[in-house]
Amino acid sequence: LAVFAIAMLRNMFELLHKFGYIFGKQDLVSEYLSVYGIFLHFMSFWIFVWLLLSVVIFLFTKKENSIRNALKFTMFGMFIILFPVIFDLLIGNDDMMLYPNDPRDLFFNMEYYFHIEKKIFGLSPGMRYEVALVSFSSGIYIWLKSKKLIKSVIAISVVFLVISACGLWVSFFAQIYEYGFEFKSDFLFTTSKLFSESTILRHWTMGVSIVYILLIIILLIFIFHTDRKAEFRAVFSNLRWTRSIHYLILFFAGLALGHLYFLSQKGMEIHVYQIFKFINPFDYIGILAGAVSIFLAFQSAVIYNDYFDFKIDTVSNPDRPLVLGQISPQSYRKLGILMLIFALVLAFAVNLALFYFVLTASILSYVYSNEPFRLKKVFLINN
Repeated sequence: LAVFAIAMLRNMFELLHKFGYIFGKQDLVSEYLSVYGIFLHFMSFWIFVWLLLSVVIFLFTKKENSIRNALKFTMFGMFIILFPVIFDLLIGNDDMMLYPNDPRDLFFNMEYYFHIEKKIFGLSPGMRYEVALVSFSSGIYIWLKSKKLIKSVIAISVVFLVISACGLWVSFFAQIYEYGFEFKSDFLFTTSKLFSESTILRHWTMGVSIVYILLIIILLIFIFHTDRKAEFRAVFSNLRWTRSIHYLILFFAGLALGHLYFLSQKGMEIHVYQIFKFINPFDYIGILAGAVSIFLAFQSAVIYNDYFDFKIDTVSNPDRPLVLGQISPQSYRKLGILMLIFALVLAFAVNLALFYFVLTASILSYVYSNEPFRLKKVFLINN
């Protein structure tokens, strides 16, 4: 929540900065004012960066440090992201804060990195100093923990490259898709064919956001496993894989039928090989996100069912994690909430139809299994 609040502040200031920039230059065509782009895209980006830097710092100090301490350090360090908007305001800079126009700009202009007057599209002076502050503060923290100078110097370079990669991958990917390896300096990545003709996703920012959210889930799994190995194994062993596969088969079957109907409505001749054949590669990411959303929503329902069936399971299912005491009820319930949140966020990023489906199914599951409704006790409904 602390990181979320800090990221919201950064986004608010950055949004005001963008408004001033766009209204001052009427020839600029921007998609950054999309509500979806402003909120989900930026929030997922900052949370991903926070978790990724925490893992990087932990890996450099894992002999002397815990993942929780690394998370706390980066959480307080997140206040640095408020620096660019304040710094740029003080020096009167009006550069747009975006992904770089050309992914080579950052590295080809390293000699001008700290020169305020040097213009690098998408990288304001404040952003450049921000990356430097994060890199050097990470190196100092690692030196304080490990007392190894060489390791801290290497860490500074690694953190710098990691942050740069987070900001450059979209531009780099779009460049390759559009031009191969023939980079052009006048290219604006939002015009790339990579983001056009989407069938599943509503907006190109959703595709990028989904990548961040999926990476966040992977990082959280790593953190959970690192911090609480026993609880992680208990939860993992309790996943209902057979039922999950059953629901995923239904999901893909419905998606295939829907895609065939979509093609028929466009008057296209339908062939089997056209199922799941999309022009926009982000549509495939959308399908993956939909499958992960269904999986997480179901596992969340399982957790809540186990939570409210604790007394029954002591007799009928004595091998469940809660019954064995392998995880506390509070932690188990929080895990279920977290899974449901990610299921709904992913579904929303894919499209509203999937979001409404996952939300409705989750509500029905809740009233079926959980107090105070507990419809599973009602005759006929329980079958």
